Amino acid sequence: MERGLGRPEIVVQRATTWREAVEDGCGPQNTIFIVSCTKNKIWDRRDQVPLYVEAQQAYAGHSISTFLDAWSDLKSRGFRWLILSAKYGLIEPHHPIHNYDVAFSLAKTGPISQASIAGQFCCQERYWIESNGEVARYVPHDYSRLVVVASGREPNLYLERISRTADWHNEQRHQPSIKRLCHWVCD
Repeated sequence: MERGLGRPEIVVQRATTWREAVEDGCGPQNTIFIVSCTKNKIWDRRDQVPLYVEAQQAYAGHSISTFLDAWSDLKSRGFRWLILSAKYGLIEPHHPIHNYDVAFSLAKTGPISQASIAGQFCCQERYWIESNGEVARYVPHDYSRLVVVASGREPNLYLERISRTADWHNEQRHQPSIKRLCHWVCD
């Protein structure tokens, strides 16, 4: 289905499990997971934590823990994922972060701008450490399907940020066009 100026309409679906999220032709060649950051972090739960910790270990909230429970199955199928941080934008799971308290819903905390997220998505090359230790290069916009994993106090804000990014990407006529967004809600 087309909408204005010949751009593809982005289909948005809702899922409650990762299996629902990857139904209907989703595979590692066309789908990437984008997991929301969380307010709860390792520094809130433990003493004597290093100043910087890999993002996948630093975030301690529900969306990350739910995703990590499914990660071994997803990883064995070849999927990749990024974290959408209100402070840093799109980051790889192994990207080091320090403790912070920034939220998309609170402008006074200084969240990353929509333009910056779109720029990261469409223009930055990313590096992924494969299970065999090799490093693969990719660009997030190479994927036509995005699965946004979010829960907590503002799950729809994460979907909104990624949806706006996908719309901007499609308006610029980047190829491939993003055709499907799936919101995996971790309630």
